Amino acid sequence: MRIESECDRGEGITFEFRREECIPKELPQKLFQRAHCVAHWTQDNYTFIILQHAEVHTKWFCLRTSDPLNDIRNAYLWLKVICDTSEKPSTERTFSSTCADELELCPEMIHYCSMAYSMHCTHTCGQCLSENQIGECTFQEQYRGTWIESSSHADVNFNIHAYSLHTENHGKYDCLNLESQHMKDRRVLLELFSNGCLPRYACVEMAKVTSSVMKFRLGNRLTWPLPSLKNQKEEVCKSDNFKSRETYGAKNAKERPAKLLVNTGNIRE
Repeated sequence: MRIESECDRGEGITFEFRREECIPKELPQKLFQRAHCVAHWTQDNYTFIILQHAEVHTKWFCLRTSDPLNDIRNAYLWLKVICDTSEKPSTERTFSSTCADELELCPEMIHYCSMAYSMHCTHTCGQCLSENQIGECTFQEQYRGTWIESSSHADVNFNIHAYSLHTENHGKYDCLNLESQHMKDRRVLLELFSNGCLPRYACVEMAKVTSSVMKFRLGNRLTWPLPSLKNQKEEVCKSDNFKSRETYGAKNAKERPAKLLVNTGNIRE
């Protein structure tokens, strides 16, 4: 099982079970599950965090760490509310590319590359391309600069460079040169982390309205690995990914409308 903490704002703690048979029977039979922090305290050299399952509110967990709460790198999880204080070894792993093995044992399992295990060992089995091999896409000059979305809640800035896009809410994306004949007006974005979080994909759609205003739409973020190495742009940029997560899969669910962003270079005090 893999654990991620607040990789997307408001997401809470995410549990990723590798296989369905690893999911405890008392939990929903889904590979991805979420929990929220309800309490924490410090005892000796450890901080203990009590988590509540986002769907099964009677299910509680204990997370123990010796790291600062704003930078947890190593932690232990108990699928019960009882917290253990005994010492245990820890490991840490980061993914600096999407052409990577999910399992650390992949180099020792290369003889399984012709079997179902290969989907978890794409680097060892030579089934993927690195970001350098795929190449970067570029944002046209007319979209580069600092843009602002104004609302009654807060102003949000978007910084667009030749090969990257930075948002205040999600961090820095690189533009990935994945092609599709059917989605030429959409671009695939990729965010890589150095803190153990899995890479995130997103799709962006932009169109100029005037020289200083553009329509902007950012799709839902998808966690690596994608279901298939084929047709990745179609998977990331499909219309369903522009629907609100709360209504995803519901009948008559509509896509989110584009936002209007204003170039700050044309705003005068």
